[in-house]
Amino acid sequence: MVHIAIVDDDEKSRMTLREYTDRYQEEYNEKLKITTFTDGADIAEEYKAEYDIIILDIEMRFMDGMRAAELIRKMDSDVILIFITNMAQYALKGYEVQAMNYLLKPVSYFAFSQEIHKAISYVKTRKKAYFYIRVESGMLRLNVEEIVYVESKRHQIIVHTTSDSYSTRDSMKNVEQMLAEYKFVRCNNCYLVNLRYVDGVVQNNVIVNGEELQISRPRKKQFIDAVADYVGGGR
Repeated sequence: MVHIAIVDDDEKSRMTLREYTDRYQEEYNEKLKITTFTDGADIAEEYKAEYDIIILDIEMRFMDGMRAAELIRKMDSDVILIFITNMAQYALKGYEVQAMNYLLKPVSYFAFSQEIHKAISYVKTRKKAYFYIRVESGMLRLNVEEIVYVESKRHQIIVHTTSDSYSTRDSMKNVEQMLAEYKFVRCNNCYLVNLRYVDGVVQNNVIVNGEELQISRPRKKQFIDAVADYVGGGR
């Protein structure tokens, strides 16, 4: 099910967009989950990365759509953003937050349905798996393919990605269970490795994306077998 958030401080506009989504569901036999917000701050503060598409009014009283989008992008690089504005020049800033497109007010159902149909089609064809972790500012969504390895350190879980590292409170056992189907294997009690980033094994160390991690003796055979199976085509 595709989850859409509608963010607009004008009640009439929100109701219109909600009516449009209901009409779209009926016409296209599409089941959507709709969540509405009355201001950019309502969605951006303590953001939860659970939406596939966010429709944002640019001009809002407390936090405008552009500022909200900037905060959202720090937490969620994959959600589709669609802006609503009455001035096209505002929409040009949308490129800074990788917005898919914008709709000019007053928004017609035809224009809305065309844009939503394109966005939903993209969501359905995008083959990505996500891993969610709780951080101080809310819920963070990470692309599983970009996770290099997970580290357990002093009652904290540190998720190392290709671009950054993120800390959360969780157990390695729980994380291992959630990532098991994506070819993550422990090389010791402290490290859970994404096999796609294994560059090689040298004695008792595995080279993961250029970084050496120790392989414990009890886990060595199981880990080496998992790497061999992955390289041999058991992906």
